[in-house]
Amino acid sequence: MPRRWLRFPLTATDQARADPATITVLDGGPAHPDRLRLEFDVTNPAAGPPAVRPLFPGVLSFLADPGAPGVLPAATDPFTWTDAEYAGWRTVGTLVMELDPTLVPALGVRPAPTVAWYWPVRLSRDFLLDSVRHQLVKSKVRRPAGGEVATGDPRWPAHAVSGLLAGTHAVKLRTPAAEDQDDAVRFAMPTVELAADGSTGLWIAVAAGTSTDDGVVPAPVPGTVPLLDPAHPANALLDARRTLISLRSQTIGAEAGVGPLVSTALPDGAWPAGPRWFTVAFSTPGAAGFAYRSGALPAVGVEVTTAAGIVLQQRRLSTRGLITVMQEPTDPAAPPPVVRCTVDPGADLRLAETNGARPGPPETIEFDFATLTEPARVVLQPPPPPVLDAAGKAAYATRLATLSLRLGRTPATREAVGERLTTDESLIRPVAWPAGTPVFRGTRRPWAGAADPANQNVLVDGPGLADLRALFDALQQLTPAPGRPPIRPAEAMVLWLMEGRVALGSEGFFNIPMLAPGANTSWIFADRTGFSGNPFDAAVFGAATEAQTRTLLRSMLLWNCWGMDVFAATDKLPGQDTTLRWEPTIAASAAGHDTKFRTALAAIAAAGFTVPTEAQVNGTIELRPMIGGGWEFRLNAGYVRTHLQIQYGEYLRRQVAYLDPARTAPHPALPAAAWSLPAFNYIAFNGGLAEAGRLWAVADGVLAGGAAPPWVRSHQDALRTFRLTADEQQRTPLAAPETRSRAARVNGLHFAALVDAFGAAYPRVLYP
Repeated sequence: MPRRWLRFPLTATDQARADPATITVLDGGPAHPDRLRLEFDVTNPAAGPPAVRPLFPGVLSFLADPGAPGVLPAATDPFTWTDAEYAGWRTVGTLVMELDPTLVPALGVRPAPTVAWYWPVRLSRDFLLDSVRHQLVKSKVRRPAGGEVATGDPRWPAHAVSGLLAGTHAVKLRTPAAEDQDDAVRFAMPTVELAADGSTGLWIAVAAGTSTDDGVVPAPVPGTVPLLDPAHPANALLDARRTLISLRSQTIGAEAGVGPLVSTALPDGAWPAGPRWFTVAFSTPGAAGFAYRSGALPAVGVEVTTAAGIVLQQRRLSTRGLITVMQEPTDPAAPPPVVRCTVDPGADLRLAETNGARPGPPETIEFDFATLTEPARVVLQPPPPPVLDAAGKAAYATRLATLSLRLGRTPATREAVGERLTTDESLIRPVAWPAGTPVFRGTRRPWAGAADPANQNVLVDGPGLADLRALFDALQQLTPAPGRPPIRPAEAMVLWLMEGRVALGSEGFFNIPMLAPGANTSWIFADRTGFSGNPFDAAVFGAATEAQTRTLLRSMLLWNCWGMDVFAATDKLPGQDTTLRWEPTIAASAAGHDTKFRTALAAIAAAGFTVPTEAQVNGTIELRPMIGGGWEFRLNAGYVRTHLQIQYGEYLRRQVAYLDPARTAPHPALPAAAWSLPAFNYIAFNGGLAEAGRLWAVADGVLAGGAAPPWVRSHQDALRTFRLTADEQQRTPLAAPETRSRAARVNGLHFAALVDAFGAAYPRVLYP
């Protein structure tokens, strides 16, 4: 049996002291529905107050109640360690418990509670004078004015107790090797507050974490709410009762038969024997299904009512963005509820998307959980500028970039990326391959910086603010014609990373750091060896004109940095490994590529998307002659923006039918149903429309076969249902971990996983 270390707040012995007729379980009402309160009378109050056992091992802090009697002793006070001195201290307040992070995986629940609060509790005389002073693990105490007090310092006990009462020091509870070795049972702990008549009550709150997860501490709520307080917006609160019920089987003191306190507070049974919960997920600005600690959500107010108008909740969102509604069991069992959420998004956000109904008022969404077939969601997003002038576009790009950057760097995003990639790999990995062998691999990992040493699929760093600002600026220039696919920043971002920026950084092409705004202040020698397949010697190559050299640089960079292959009006064909097609002379080579470039720009424009002109693109590549012949080049600040616009324009072009200027027949396109499926869009870009069409037909067969798993709801899901074919295995080298697969389905699923996971930090569409 696995070792247990979770504990119910009261031991079985203290639970037996509770009068069953007085046990009451409450929540925090409309303003604080996530909280749980236990109320009961102790049958033998003369025996003293029941001790409180912390929920889990880790770090224990205290937040004194400012209204409680007593004083907070200073570390410089002449501590006497007497009962009379203790009686004068302010010892009533809130106990804050932070789980040892190494134990989070062992909980086995998502989201995992990592912080818990109990209040009101009293730091007992034995806890302060014995447990803290002598028995629990000692650690250095930080002085308020700076410096530290070592554990061997004679004044350490005074500093430790003073700091704990003031909320500036914490004590550690070790993970026990056995249940009877737990610090929470070996040593004296805090107690509940017990009235003279034996009545008592304990509030409980739990959270999935705080803003320290992403290094950003949101501003406190109005007043003086400290970060340790569960009311602080940085704390991602979870429904306490639901969380404790999910952990009951692992919790000491919550076993079946212990007594009525546990069975009343934590009913042991699924609906209709126990309560059930329904969740509405608010997120900003990314895709539904992922909630992030952005610091923006606590400014959003939500009122939740029944369809009849009875107020269930009236609150601010937590940073996790989850609204949970509990339904108590009834006899006969009631149907799932219908709830209405009225949203006050504040000045910085607007309602962009929901899968609920809109019964009337513009900010009210109705969810009928009896008919809803997917998780309830509400997506909020910064509104676009009312007038799309240059200044407005720049401001909008900066706003979206700032928010996306913060969300993209949270642990929640990194976890989502790693989990999605690992899950998809397990679905398509050949049975004969060793377990854990990566399928999505290669030097072009779609993130910047180093990968997590423990999991190469996990994002450690992400694009910078300037990169994101350039992305949103470029996307606003595309202005698609009516009826065209919407601009989806997540797909554009991941396309850029997979095809260009990281590929460039890892392959070292001309050693150009392809970072926005694209300006490379160092001049770089346009060495002939940098041009794949160049048949001309250095003298001939160095004698090329400025215009010819610029054309060849532009073409080579489009392939190496943007994945544009031949970049002609015709689709890419499997096995085309280079852009440049060399003619007998440099002049003819450059002229051929100029023709292809103009044709390609015309095709994107004919498909209904605005692209930069040839002159604008050429103007981003600066050249100067070198002494002795040849040219040096650098890229100016407009380079990344114009090429992002071209790259994503080409990506969108393949999705729609249009009259190609180089043809008399309409250009083939993906089915309109594929527009929202990033795997197929990327396959069309990376492997060509013919391959995308072939795989669409394969997915048709999976969906029509009737044997697909229940989670398969789309053609994209269907691509995840079968393992690599023999041909795909040949294109996905098992023995070359840095060689990217050349199998279109593998790359399409890789792209889709990143769009759905890492890309969830970006707005779903550019203009909601």
